[in-house]
Amino acid sequence: MLPTLLHQLPLFDQINFTEEENKLLNKFVKIRVFGKREKILSQGEVEKHFNFIHKGLVRKYYIFENVHEINIQFATEGNIICSSFSYFSGKPSDHFVEAVETVVLLSIEIKDMDFIMSQGDRFTRLGKLLMTQLFLYNEERERDLLIPDAEMRIKYFLTSKPELARRLQQTYIASYLNVKPETFRRLKK
Repeated sequence: MLPTLLHQLPLFDQINFTEEENKLLNKFVKIRVFGKREKILSQGEVEKHFNFIHKGLVRKYYIFENVHEINIQFATEGNIICSSFSYFSGKPSDHFVEAVETVVLLSIEIKDMDFIMSQGDRFTRLGKLLMTQLFLYNEERERDLLIPDAEMRIKYFLTSKPELARRLQQTYIASYLNVKPETFRRLKK
């Protein structure tokens, strides 16, 4: 069951694991299911899992001044999600990871990921691809915020990520784009 699930993720198309390597990898994969609005990770917890999204939609966000939520990442099927800072530093996360919809995650614990990465060239390649993906998420977030005009940021998001725009609440998108919800609603029209 697990080889089929993992290999449905685009990242794994780039690596031709042998049957033996698949068995090794799948020994460490846990299937975790979270309901809508359920916290996958809360602020103050240490991230212990590297998560591949098999099904569903997840958001990563901060709470600013104990009032305002600021969304920093949305991830859907085939993407990875974790508190990168917490995962790599071992320190508590300063943000939340939450299921927007019911989510099925394929998760590997950090101690197991460290072992897996030491098991040969294809696993090292997997590690490099995972780090590249995390880097690209951060670059994408910066790009989305560097568009100087709010109307242009909204237009770009809606045209470049139409599926996300359909699946997310407008307030989540407005927060991600650093615009007020009422401004988002007005400019979206």
